[in-house]
Amino acid sequence: MDNIVVITKTELVEIIQETLRSAKQDEKMPEQQNEFLDISEASNFLKMAKQTLYGLTSNRQIPFIKKGKKVYFNKGEVIAWLNEGKIKTHSEILKAGFK
Repeated sequence: MDNIVVITKTELVEIIQETLRSAKQDEKMPEQQNEFLDISEASNFLKMAKQTLYGLTSNRQIPFIKKGKKVYFNKGEVIAWLNEGKIKTHSEILKAGFK
């Protein structure tokens, strides 16, 4: 029984939400799933300083891949990460309430 893992309800909800976001993202942008950006390309794409981007990776706030000393970003995952912070408009909130 060494394979039993105990997590909180909040952690479980977060895991399920992330899994659903990831699955939804896979459906939307298959062409970007295999497109990788280096630190310079990701910096330009996100319009953010390299130093800021390194800080986000250091704090594990953005999805990234590390191979040796190089850091890469899956473009589809970066877009999904950006969408996680999306603030809904009033009309989106109203539409969601009527469904």
